[in-house]
Amino acid sequence: MRLLTVLELLATMLPLVSSTPFDFSEMEGVEELPFNPPEDRLPRKQTWDYSEGQEPRRIRIMSCGLRGEGRQNPKPAVSTPAAGGFRRCSALCKKSPGCESWSHSVKGCDIYNATVEGNVELDPKAKTYFYDVECPLYSITGVLRLDKEDGTRVGYVSKAFNNFGQWLVTKAPANALAVLIHIPKKGHKAKVPRQDYKVKDVDVHQLNSMDYKDLDHFSAVVGYSTTNASIGENLHNYAVLAASTGVTVNSTAQKAVNSYTRATNDKRKVESAIWNLDMHSLEIKLQWINEEGSKPETFLVHVSQSGGVLATTGDTDLFDQTFKGTSPKVKMTLEMR
Repeated sequence: MRLLTVLELLATMLPLVSSTPFDFSEMEGVEELPFNPPEDRLPRKQTWDYSEGQEPRRIRIMSCGLRGEGRQNPKPAVSTPAAGGFRRCSALCKKSPGCESWSHSVKGCDIYNATVEGNVELDPKAKTYFYDVECPLYSITGVLRLDKEDGTRVGYVSKAFNNFGQWLVTKAPANALAVLIHIPKKGHKAKVPRQDYKVKDVDVHQLNSMDYKDLDHFSAVVGYSTTNASIGENLHNYAVLAASTGVTVNSTAQKAVNSYTRATNDKRKVESAIWNLDMHSLEIKLQWINEEGSKPETFLVHVSQSGGVLATTGDTDLFDQTFKGTSPKVKMTLEMR
């Protein structure tokens, strides 16, 4: 069963992110497909939906916002020559009988009676975007690149965990964690998100982790060697990045099932909806919430002496002094796929 490539931002105004293509060849269920008509294509990759309070169920993964060149057979069922905005193209597909996917560019909309899968030649420089009919209006996916403050590449957040249920760092794009972010509609007055639009306090969902697949929230878990769940200046406290079931937005650290606790049996609280995405630079920043509700300046650091994990703290100098190491600050950027 084939696993589709991940989503890109549903907009044409975002900057092009130049990077090494994300290789899904090692992921379970992947099979390379030629450009082929619908009757020859394999079913879409399926994954599990672990919605709380419900029995797990299989759901299909969609292709949304793939940049490329159309090689679809059959050719578009409908084409509009005028420039088509994203919403206009999406609406046209939903109104067209038999529409399974659509594309849009400055030239207009193309409506297809075939899904995107197996019929689009991916090209990060292309100016045409392809979407399956079920794609949500605002979502973005990619991998999480890590760079030092001077621009030196550290690597990517890995899809693998260490023995303590903490996300590792990898230098190989093929081993990177794929993530999904839903963009809130609030504040979107234009047809597509503006480049200066910032998305705050959102969840980041993991798509391809090697373990803890039922824990789909990219989260921060209160560290083992901390005195409480607050960070800040003159505090050595920290939180480590791990997976969880997620907690309420704008809440302090809460109890939740998480990969660290599952691996160690050490019960630790979690924060998850703490990510801020800059839609222009695609930088993702973390904003921790302290026990009394304050929002301290929050730094992300690469703890190489612990096997290459990521932690967040409010005082990097004291953190290094306390744990007798050098953990450089890192910037996290979404590379769209």
